[in-house]
Amino acid sequence: MQTLLGSRRWAACACVFLLALNFAQAADPLVSKVRVDDAQARYPATIDQFLQQAKLTALAGAASNYFGFSVALSSDGDTAIVGANNGGLWPQVELGAAYVFTRSGAAWTQQAKLTTSNNAADDDFGSSVTLSGDGNTAIVGASLADVAGNPQGAAYVFTRSGASWSQQEKLIASDGVASDKFGSSVALSRDGNTAIAGASGAAGWGTNGSQAYQGAAYVFTRSGAAWTQQEKLIAEDGAAWDSFGASVALSSDGNTTIVGANKELGGGSHKLGAAYVFTRSGSAWSEQAKLIASVDSLIDLFGNSVTLSSDGNTAIVGAPSAMTSVKNQGGAAWVFTRSGAAWSEQAKLFPSDNGWGDKFGCSVMLSSDGNTAIAGASDVYIGSNAYQGAAYVFTRSGADWNEQAKLIASGGAASDYFGYAVALSSNGAIAIAGAYMADVGTNADQGAAYIGMVPSPPTGVAASDDFYVDRVRVSWDAAVSAAGYEVWRGVNSNTSLATNIAIGITGTNYDDMAATAGEPYYYWIKTTNASGTSAFSTHAIGKVLVGPDVRLNGSAGPVTLAPGSELVVTVSMNPTAQYAGYPVDWWVAASAPGGIYFLNASLAWTSESGPVYQGGLFGLQSAVALDTTALPAGTYTFYFGVDTLNGILDPGVVYDSATVTVAP
Repeated sequence: MQTLLGSRRWAACACVFLLALNFAQAADPLVSKVRVDDAQARYPATIDQFLQQAKLTALAGAASNYFGFSVALSSDGDTAIVGANNGGLWPQVELGAAYVFTRSGAAWTQQAKLTTSNNAADDDFGSSVTLSGDGNTAIVGASLADVAGNPQGAAYVFTRSGASWSQQEKLIASDGVASDKFGSSVALSRDGNTAIAGASGAAGWGTNGSQAYQGAAYVFTRSGAAWTQQEKLIAEDGAAWDSFGASVALSSDGNTTIVGANKELGGGSHKLGAAYVFTRSGSAWSEQAKLIASVDSLIDLFGNSVTLSSDGNTAIVGAPSAMTSVKNQGGAAWVFTRSGAAWSEQAKLFPSDNGWGDKFGCSVMLSSDGNTAIAGASDVYIGSNAYQGAAYVFTRSGADWNEQAKLIASGGAASDYFGYAVALSSNGAIAIAGAYMADVGTNADQGAAYIGMVPSPPTGVAASDDFYVDRVRVSWDAAVSAAGYEVWRGVNSNTSLATNIAIGITGTNYDDMAATAGEPYYYWIKTTNASGTSAFSTHAIGKVLVGPDVRLNGSAGPVTLAPGSELVVTVSMNPTAQYAGYPVDWWVAASAPGGIYFLNASLAWTSESGPVYQGGLFGLQSAVALDTTALPAGTYTFYFGVDTLNGILDPGVVYDSATVTVAP
């Protein structure tokens, strides 16, 4: 709160008052009867849905392609790749394919359709995809690809030169066998020279012999155009049915990897899940940590999805079947951070509207700095649309995580499974979400992917505090991804108790005309766009000034009167204590058809400019009764202004006004 004296906060109010004065003309003064009632005065008196940019579909797509089963973005967000693991070349419709799209401005176009050099049915090609930072290297997983007669899986490397794509390599496990599911997950380092591929069905070997579906992950490196297998990673405590390799991620430099084992039993008979971190020194890999959820349930599927920040020091592990309350198995995602070689749990993420069976955490992705996360929830109900799906964005400040936005597809429908796969650009501003069972035209389950700008809450939120006598003006800085804004108000800082008081605001300010004078209010702004609504902004506190007030027959106006009707102009001032005694001028003015008139110290109307009072500020309750016989037909505006500098109207004026129209 600021003092009146010398404050520029009153400039906007003063302008209107000064404008009225500038139109003053010589004319006969108003004839009036005036009574002043200061019985109540005290001396001294006490005076605070992301902006959807594109819906991607495959050119010549067909029903049941499952386009959107996997997605990835380049670092700058200008290249996207979308897997369609059930679509390919007719009549072998289950070959699978991957589609590359590029952006120019806000326009997205399909650049290429990637298929294998040895197309075969049932390869599951497109079940996983990844891009290098520059978008010029892509890997597409084909977890059922045939290798020497064995459906063990493979991963295909493609490179781009200009706008042309070509297959560079087919990656396979050196010890692969049938049903390994090699390529069920893939990831690339930023430079595209280190790759990892999960083989969640690979058998392991333990004290009791072969351990079916223990899983493994294979690291490959590129030199020039040649790829070689560098390491086979397995969990030190791996066991049968762990599905190690169900998900994989790499740090930017490729020296840290995280591998999900979403069916790891946790020492019991339940599929709790785990994630394992490995680090590379030179060409040697070693297990650094095993990450588990601090609170788990019977079938969390923790490790179903994993992601790493660029430096590898922040990890998120999705658990789409995790409990978020006693009665809610809606899914969750755990954040872990690394200090040196030690990992610790930082947060458990789940959305504010998390519901049973939402499968939140079925997919996860981090921005490069690790401060923005997106998590898919493919089975979310949107209204009455079952399994339409959604994706949620969270942001980190320090060690605190907050839900920022809920993303939904514009025009989404039931059973789209939007959010089954998600990805972010490096800066976290652009998101892509796959909806692999979305209908396209008459093609059922063809699939789609949606790209948009993540709605971020605006910054610079401010609220007028003891500035206006009739409103609190809330303002904010424009958000890049905004199509509109919502204004929320509360009586304390608890957002769960806040009320949405305005929607569809397209500018960057809003006047709350319903605020009670003198009462402090908390204000928040949310950004909205075609993809959803952001989280709450930081709050600002504002109050309506308890200051000059003009009432016409008890009304703030405008008022219409019949000729001869009595008009009572009530002028009041009830300043807060901190302003009591400040030297002020009080101006009472009337804008009449004949000019501008002022009430002088003798309580007479005159065309000569001057205040009605000069002295210390105090509380005032007064009434000025005007004989309307002296007010011919016309419109009159009465002003009560408080000027903080003696005798001079300047930007230190705060005022109120009311208008009356006398009918002919």
